[in-house]
Amino acid sequence: MESEHRQASEDSLTSATESDLVAKVNKLSSVLLGTNSNVTVLNQRLIEYQRSHETALEEIRRSVNSAITRNDHVLDSGVSLSRTRQNVEKESTPRIGRVHDNSVTSGSRCCANPYTCYNDKSPINTLVGLLGEKDTSLTSLHREVVSLRGELDRTKAELRRVNDERVRDKGNADTFRKTVHTHLKHNIDLVNRLQVRASDTYGQSSD
Repeated sequence: MESEHRQASEDSLTSATESDLVAKVNKLSSVLLGTNSNVTVLNQRLIEYQRSHETALEEIRRSVNSAITRNDHVLDSGVSLSRTRQNVEKESTPRIGRVHDNSVTSGSRCCANPYTCYNDKSPINTLVGLLGEKDTSLTSLHREVVSLRGELDRTKAELRRVNDERVRDKGNADTFRKTVHTHLKHNIDLVNRLQVRASDTYGQSSD
């Protein structure tokens, strides 16, 4: 009777332990699925930011090339106009006592640096600002993805540890059940032999 009670207690304890481990595994699995979903969403956002980054770079290239071409035309026009005015002045000024005035021609030239001919609100500067913001967003997003991947790896390791612990506990429980069953069978055989011996002794005493 005591052996049966002990077996029932051990079975109940083993069942409770297995239930606790199953609950832990289910919880970790849910966390793992949620982390995977977050990583997928962040990867999609990262791809979108990269596409926007490439588009902004292409727009900057086109704008810079267009601005350089436009300034080249302006410079060429300014130089041509300056030469024309010099020629006109040369033809209209008497040869003797002619005084050259370079102030007229110097004022007709465009600024030497094509990038300084635009204010801070130019399309190029706007695109550069947007590009800087996207670079900052990409850096922050990359850090978040790295953090989530680290959390995912830690969750996977914890899940493997719990699974190993569950398998080990299940093996220990099976071994314990076999041991209890062996002892119980041995005790039953011993009781049966004692009953047979007692019956034989009682029969001999009756004779």
